[in-house]
Amino acid sequence: MAAKPAVDGLEQHWTSGQVIRVDILTPIGRAFADKHQFVGTPTFVLFDSTGNEVKRWQQPPKIDELP
Repeated sequence: MAAKPAVDGLEQHWTSGQVIRVDILTPIGRAFADKHQFVGTPTFVLFDSTGNEVKRWQQPPKIDELP
């Protein structure tokens, strides 16, 4: 996964939530990507605690962009 280093960094720096990796090459991952309208990879989506989308990035977010 080309975005692995970026996701690894997010896991280390973003402590106010949980990072979940989704493999869009699997049926479940593709369904998730379709449901949330991913238009490319990598796609990073921040959801609030009720599942509402808060922010979306088409490239790895910078650490200072995280809540």
